Amino acid sequence: MFKNLKIPIGFKLVSIMAIILVSATLTVVFMATKLFTDDTTAFIQKSNSDAAAQLASQTYEYFNNLVHTFTTITEVQKAEFSEQQFIRHKEIQFVATWTVNAKTTKAFYASNEGMFLKDEFLFLKPSTKVWNGEIDIQRVKIQDKGFITLSFPLVIDSNKKVIKSVIGVINQSKLIQTYGKKGVITSYLVAKDGQVLAHPKEELVATGANLKDVEIVRAMMESTTNNNQMRFIDKDLKSYLGAFRQIGVGGVGVISQVLEETAFATAKRVKYRSSLVAGIILFLSFSFIYFFSQTMTKPIHYLVSLTREVAKGNFKIKVNPKGRDEITELTKSFGEMTTGLAERDKLKETFNKFHSKEIAEAILKGEIKLGGNRQKATVFFSDVRGFTALSEKLTAEQVVEMLNEYMTAMVAEIQGHHGVVDKYVGDAIMAVWGAPISKPQDTWNAVSACLAMRKRLEKFNEERIKKGKDPIRMGMGLHCGELIAGNIGSTEKMEYTVIGDTVNTASRIESMTKEFGTDLLISNEVYQELKERLIVEPIKAHVKGKSGVLNAYKVKGYYDENKNAILVETKYSSYEAEKSDKVKHAS
Repeated sequence: MFKNLKIPIGFKLVSIMAIILVSATLTVVFMATKLFTDDTTAFIQKSNSDAAAQLASQTYEYFNNLVHTFTTITEVQKAEFSEQQFIRHKEIQFVATWTVNAKTTKAFYASNEGMFLKDEFLFLKPSTKVWNGEIDIQRVKIQDKGFITLSFPLVIDSNKKVIKSVIGVINQSKLIQTYGKKGVITSYLVAKDGQVLAHPKEELVATGANLKDVEIVRAMMESTTNNNQMRFIDKDLKSYLGAFRQIGVGGVGVISQVLEETAFATAKRVKYRSSLVAGIILFLSFSFIYFFSQTMTKPIHYLVSLTREVAKGNFKIKVNPKGRDEITELTKSFGEMTTGLAERDKLKETFNKFHSKEIAEAILKGEIKLGGNRQKATVFFSDVRGFTALSEKLTAEQVVEMLNEYMTAMVAEIQGHHGVVDKYVGDAIMAVWGAPISKPQDTWNAVSACLAMRKRLEKFNEERIKKGKDPIRMGMGLHCGELIAGNIGSTEKMEYTVIGDTVNTASRIESMTKEFGTDLLISNEVYQELKERLIVEPIKAHVKGKSGVLNAYKVKGYYDENKNAILVETKYSSYEAEKSDKVKHAS
C-alpha cells in the first residue's frame, strides 16, 4: 500500500529536525518532571514518617499515662480520685482488677457515663497476652457503642507470674481529636488486628472498621520492624504514599498517608506548563525549518525533473542551475553525466547486438579480461535439420530471413530461461548456462529452455505452413561439466566464449539427434542431476573423438511438483533418422 508513497525531502528535513527537537524537549521536560516528582516523593515520605513518629510518640505517652492512671485508681479510694482526676480523664469509663483464675472482677472506678454500662463492663476480661506479662489494647463494642480496652499486669510474683491484672475501658473521643486531619496528610491508629482505633473519618471509628486488607496496614501487622515507608493502592483503587510506625504498646500502630494525586498536583502543573512552553518553541522551530527547507527543495525538484527526462531516454536535456551551493554543483555535474550516459548507451546498444546482455554488461564494467576461468556450466548446441537442402530451394535473402525469424524465436526461449547465447555458426546456435555468471538450477533451466523451444518450434512451423512454407526441424544437445570460460583472442580483439571437452561433448550429443531421429538429447551428466524430474528414453553410441560409449537420453517430458508426468512432445519432436558422419552405433 505504501510502495508508491512519495516523501518530499522538505518533509524529511522537517521530520529529522522535529525528532531532534521533540526528543531534546521531551527529555528536558521528562527529566525536570522526574526530578521534581522524586523530590516531592522524598519530601512526602519524610513528612509521612515524621507525622507517624510524632503521633506514635504522643499515643505511646497517652496509653502510658493511662497505665499509671489505672494503677493509681486501684490504689486509692474512688472518692479521693474522682474529684481530682475525672475532669482530666473524662474519657475513662471503667477500671477493674482481675485476679488469676478468678471468676469475678473487682470494680474500682466508673465514670458517670460508664455507670450505665457497668454491668456489661464487668464481663470484660484481660486477654491471655496480659497473663503472659504484656500490655493489650483492643476495641470492643457494647450496646452499639465503641470503646477501647487497655489491659496490663498489675502484680507479678517472685516467679515472674502475673497474679493480678487491670482492665480499663475508655471512649475514643480524645484519640479522635489527636488524629484529626492535618494538611494533606491523613493519619490514623489501628489495633494489632487491623481495627480502627482513631481516624479523621469518625464513621470508620464508630462502625469499628477493619483495615487489615489495606496493603500498608497488612505490611505493618506482618513487619518485623517497627516502621517502614511504601507506595500502595487502597481499596478505593487510588495510589498513596504512606508510612507506618508501631507505638510499642499492645501491637498498636500509626499510619500516615498522602494521596498521590494530591501530592503530585504541583508536579503535574509544572509538567503541563513545561509542555506548553515546549510546544510553542517547537511550533516556531518547525515554521522556520519549513521555510528554510524550501530553499533546498526547489532546486532538488528541478534536478528530479531532469532525472525523469534521463529515465525516459532523453539525454539531450538543457541544464540551467541557479545558485551557489552544493546542489547547484550537483546539477551541473548531472548535466555532464548525461553526456557520458549517452555515449555509454550507444556503446552498450552496439555491444548487445553482438553479445548477450550479461556479457555486454560485464565487458562494460571491466569484469571480463583476456584469459579464462575454470567453472562448471551447461552447454547447448542446436542446428536446423536438412538446412542445406532447404537452402537450395530459397534465395539468399529468404535464407537470411528464415534464419533471423527462427533464431529470434529460439533465442527468446534461451534468454527467457536465463541462458546466454555464445555464438551463431550458420544455422547452429551455441548457448551456455552458468557462465559468465552462475545461477541456481542452471542445468534445469537449460532443459526447460529446450522443452520450451520444442513447443515454440511447433507454433513457428504453424505460421510457416499458413504462409505456404516448409516446416523446419531441429536437433538440440545438452551436456554439463567443467570448462574454461573467458575471453579468447588478443588484447586488440577478443571474443568471450567457452572451450573444453564439455563443449566438444555437447556438440557430439547434438549430432547424435540426427542419427536417432529426435530433436533433443541430454548427456548422462545432465540426466544424473535431474533424473528424479525427467521422463527419458536411454540410448548410446560411439562418436568421433570419444573412445568409449557415449550414453545419452531422449527427453519426453518431466514430473511436476506433485509427481504427475507431463509429456512435452510435438509432431516435430521425432523424425526419420539419418546417418550421421560423426556417429556410429555401439556394438
